[in-house]
Amino acid sequence: KWMLESIQYSAVNVVPIVDMFYILLKEDFTVEMEVDCNYCGGTYVLGDNNFILFDYSTIMCTEAYCIDSMDTEFHDALNTASRYEVNGNRLRIYFNNEASRLNFIAESS
Repeated sequence: KWMLESIQYSAVNVVPIVDMFYILLKEDFTVEMEVDCNYCGGTYVLGDNNFILFDYSTIMCTEAYCIDSMDTEFHDALNTASRYEVNGNRLRIYFNNEASRLNFIAESS
């Protein structure tokens, strides 16, 4: 389970995340997400060279209204994700032609 720490649009434009955003990438290529005050589920695809694709034709979410949420930015990022990196307890998912990234940390057990 990976908790979102920040959305990094560039080296100088890093938006810290204070609300609850997590993704759980399962071995059967399903994904569970908590996106602020909503829950989502669907599928993802992995490929060569750390390619990742979140299949938004399968992802369904509850639709509660979350005040001052970054949920749209989070979904936009995942919808354009192209590559991931895991380094210890850190996960980076690159989007926007790899110019930007989502920065996650592993949830401590």
